[in-house]
This record gives sequence, C-alpha cells and structure tokens, in this order.
Amino acid sequence: PRVSVIIRTKDRPAFLARALADICAQTFTDWDVIVVNDGGDMDAVHATVAGSSAVRRTIVFDSPAPHGRCIAANAGIRASSGEYVVLHDDDDRWDPRFLERTVEWLDAHPSDVGVMVSTSIIYEEQQGDGWVEVERTPFWAGMSRLSLIELLEINRAVPISFLYRRSLHESAGWYDESLEAVEDWDFYLRVVAVGSVGFIPGEPLALWTQRPRARGAEANSMFALGEQRTHDATT
Repeated sequence: PRVSVIIRTKDRPAFLARALADICAQTFTDWDVIVVNDGGDMDAVHATVAGSSAVRRTIVFDSPAPHGRCIAANAGIRASSGEYVVLHDDDDRWDPRFLERTVEWLDAHPSDVGVMVSTSIIYEEQQGDGWVEVERTPFWAGMSRLSLIELLEINRAVPISFLYRRSLHESAGWYDESLEAVEDWDFYLRVVAVGSVGFIPGEPLALWTQRPRARGAEANSMFALGEQRTHDATT
C-alpha cells in the first residue's frame, strides 16, 4: 500500500467500527490499516474488524496489557509498510478526500516530509447508545503553515491532520515513549527541525472529535489526561 493508517484503540468497539468505516469511505483506496489494541478486549476488537469492509486490508496487533499511546503508535508504525503513514485514532474522522488530497500533495512536493490540513473540532454528546455531533468549530482558523516558532508557543496540530513519509522517523526519531501525553507536540517540534511540512488550507479535511463530558473508556485524552498533558508539556 502507499498509505498505512495506524489506529490506536482500547475497549471502544463502536469508535473503532466508525474509524474503519471512515477509512473505507476515502476516495483514495491504496491503503492498509494497522489496528493496535492497547490492552483492550481482544475478542471485541477482532469481531469489529471482522465486521468491517476493511477486514482484508487490516492487521490487528494485540497487547495483553496497556502500554500507552506512544508505544502503541510506534508499534503500529514499525509494523507498517506504506510509503506514507498517518495516525487515525479510533474516535477521529476525515473528510472523504483527506487521503486523496494529502497523497497528491506529497507526490507533488518531494521535499516536504509531511503535510497538514485545515481541521475542525467536532464536539460530541451522548444520545442513546451513541455519540452525535452537536457543534463544530475551526481548529486554529486561518492557519496556513506549521512553523517552529508557533509550535514553541502552543501545539497547533493533531495526529488526524498529518500524513507524512514513513522515512521521517529515521531523521526525527520516534514518539517519545517516556511521555504519557503531548507525544504528538513533542514529535512535531522535532519534525519541523529536520524538514519542511506542507499545509493544505481551506475547507477542513480532518475532524478532531472531543467529548468533554465523557468518562471512562469513551473519554478523550484531551480531557482524561489533562493533568498529565500539563506536566509533560512543562517538563
């Protein structure tokens, strides 16, 4: 495959099923999926994958115990074979043209190590047995680049927005497994230090979902790991 999509998941079969359907809806079709089950229910993960249209292009790696977001990301990427990789966490979403537009960009800009896209934040609330969108707002409206100076101030990117060359890990390193949170911010700081990152402005192609009221397995790391994020960001 040209693109390997890495999904980190743990005990969220409904979100995993949504993520797999999201990938299958892409207009670009030369991809495979690596699902990293970070200590969650193995039977539920395998049943969810088996019921997906992506089943023939999906590999599942089970960890009997949770090891955290960074180890899961690195494990999935090391197991991948695509020229390009992207982290698609189980609860996030894409516009159907995300892979088409980002692959097209990297093919046309060989000096760029990766490419970001405009992103929307999707707020979800539980209704019945599922989570539904209740509000949508731009994430860094008007953003047109990813620069070191701006990143030093605050993180302006999220994994669902970033397709990059797998070879980037040879120069920028891997996700820092000593971190419990903000591993993406740490990685982006190293990325922009070694190469240029393209940016596709305009209509958002990535959808970063947030559920401020969720607890337990359905919570976002943005909120569930809030204190840890602050600690890791300041140390």
